[in-house]
Amino acid sequence: MKKRYILAGALSALLLSGCGPSYVSVKPLDLPSKNYPVTDTDKSIAFAIIKPQLVVKTKISSDLSRGLDARLQHDVNQIACHLTKEMQKMLVARGIDVTQTFDSRDDMTFTQKRETTALLYPQITIELEQHTNTLLNGRMPENTEGEIQIKATTSLVMYEPLSGEKVWVKHLSTKKESVRIDYPGYLQNNASPFQVEERVANVAKSIDNLLVEIDKEILKSVDKFVTKEEFVFLNDDIKKLKNIKRY
Repeated sequence: MKKRYILAGALSALLLSGCGPSYVSVKPLDLPSKNYPVTDTDKSIAFAIIKPQLVVKTKISSDLSRGLDARLQHDVNQIACHLTKEMQKMLVARGIDVTQTFDSRDDMTFTQKRETTALLYPQITIELEQHTNTLLNGRMPENTEGEIQIKATTSLVMYEPLSGEKVWVKHLSTKKESVRIDYPGYLQNNASPFQVEERVANVAKSIDNLLVEIDKEILKSVDKFVTKEEFVFLNDDIKKLKNIKRY
């Protein structure tokens, strides 16, 4: 027990002496906003946008999670808000009536669902998996070395609002990346979403870059696939579905 007290005291002294973890600043994601020329709105097609779902699945140590959690949460929120605003501008410019944006389908009233042709709902899954070896000195980590594998899968999904039935799906490409990590000791919590420990700054930067690419890919896919002509054709099937279902 005495040894533990001595070790804790030594660590406290080390941190107080200015030899604690070194943080580096991380800027918000660089997500450009665009303006689109607006055409006449076709009121026969009304879309609502559901705020994109970003799911982060992690198979990483609690140590690494402490070092990245605050930044990851910030990234997820920034991407979701940016995509929602840009998709709305893009669809309006195409002459599609965008009624509203919602956090989820459950936030819509029955009337809103009935009067909406379809819900556009991007879905993104980010997976982080750690493959490392940690050298211990007693019970304390001395060094962690290996890699983090990052995988991102994205889909554009359209739902019929009343039934929740999928009426249209586009699966986009899967992105993968591996990031080398090698750091001594153990990680502290993020100081803020805009600071990470220098030892894992390369991991945070790689995740940031991957999310920016995903954001671009989704907007390009909306631009390519979500056309008024395609949904004029689908609108007939959606109307039939609304009539078949009983609520």
